[in-house]
Amino acid sequence: MNVLFHRFCSRELVQFEALRTNTQYGPVYILMTWSMSAEFEVVVLHDF
Repeated sequence: MNVLFHRFCSRELVQFEALRTNTQYGPVYILMTWSMSAEFEVVVLHDF
């Protein structure tokens, strides 16, 4: 999955992308951007 995310971000991501997918536990929301909001804490980021 790491390769797919990296490829998507390198080739397709223009400014932002908001995705939603359903799982057995409920919906999952993914927001990818080129910049972070000022309110976001860097501590919660996970490298993959």
